[in-house]
Amino acid sequence: MADALVSALQQALLPLQQQIAGLQQDNAQLRSQIETLVRHQAQSEPVLRQMTTEHSHLQQTLNALLKGLETGSSSDSSRQLQALLSALEYSKK
Repeated sequence: MADALVSALQQALLPLQQQIAGLQQDNAQLRSQIETLVRHQAQSEPVLRQMTTEHSHLQQTLNALLKGLETGSSSDSSRQLQALLSALEYSKK
């Protein structure tokens, strides 16, 4: 009778063991995907920082150009426009 009970318990545990194995496999796949995402994020952060810096510089230059145009200072405006064009050319690289 004990053997029959052990056998019945083993049969009952089999689906649970299969579920556990499947969950462990899913967990490993998710861990791999998370590691890939973390790696990609680390690679993209410097690019994003550079783009943010360039955007800020372009915005400052454009604001200075607009201020120069508003005050009527053509030499300042010309210099600021040249700086803006240079910054735009630099950002294309």
